Amino acid sequence: SATVVPLPLLRPRSPEEEAEGLLLRAAELFAADREEEAITVLERAIAASPRHADAYEALGVILGRRGRLEEAIAVMRRLLEVDPGSVMAHTNMSVSHRELGRIEEAELEARAAAVKAAERQRRERSRADHERERLEHDAADRARREEMFRKVLEIDPDDPLANFGRGQRKVEAGAHR
Repeated sequence: SATVVPLPLLRPRSPEEEAEGLLLRAAELFAADREEEAITVLERAIAASPRHADAYEALGVILGRRGRLEEAIAVMRRLLEVDPGSVMAHTNMSVSHRELGRIEEAELEARAAAVKAAERQRRERSRADHERERLEHDAADRARREEMFRKVLEIDPDDPLANFGRGQRKVEAGAHR
C-alpha cells in the first residue's frame, strides 16, 4: 500500500507564524543592542501580518527609545486600531508625549491607560467569578448525583445502574486509582 501526498511536502508558514518568527528575531536583535535592525525586522513582521499587536507594541517602544517619538506615537495609534483595548499603547504614547513636553496629551493618554486597565481588571474578575460559579454548580451537581446513587445502593447494593453511576463519579473525581 502507498500514501499519495500532494506537493509541496512542506506547508508555507501562515502570515501570523511568519510575523511571530520575525518578532522573536527582533527581540534577539534588540537584546544584542541592534535596535535599528530590530526596527526593520518588526516592520517586516507588520507587513506579513498587519494585525500582529505585539509587533506594533515592540516597534513603538524601540522607536521611543531611539528618540523617534512622533513615529512611536503613530505606531501606537496603529496598535490601537488593531487592539483597541491595549493599555500599553496609551502608556507608551503618554511617555512619548511627556518627553515631547506635551503634558496635557501625556495626561490624557495616562488616564486612558488607567481606564482600560480598570476595564480589563473588571472583565477578568467577572470571568473569574463566572468560572467560580460554574465550578461550584458542577460540584453541587456531582454531590447531588453521588447522594442519589448512595441512596439507591442503600436499598439495593447490587443495582447495576447505581453502581455504574457511582463508579463513573469516582473516575470523574480521580478517586478510581
